[in-house]
Amino acid sequence: MIAMLKIKVTSIPIRYQGKRYLPGDTLNISREHLNEKYMKVIGKTGISEDMTVAELKEYAKVKGIELGDATRKDDILNVLGGE
Repeated sequence: MIAMLKIKVTSIPIRYQGKRYLPGDTLNISREHLNEKYMKVIGKTGISEDMTVAELKEYAKVKGIELGDATRKDDILNVLGGE
């Protein structure tokens, strides 16, 4: 299971999964992408990259997160990354 971390961008803008994040922004990333030089871990999320699409959709439903047009796993993870 690859746990997702909630991080805060600390010093310079970063790009993650095609989206740009500025210092102060928060997002969810996988541990393997953590770079503590530019990010600070502020918590863990309840989601994991090992979850199925159905599990991710259920998680979003329970948390009241609107997925919009996201249907693929990567797209859903991107939406949940900004929860």
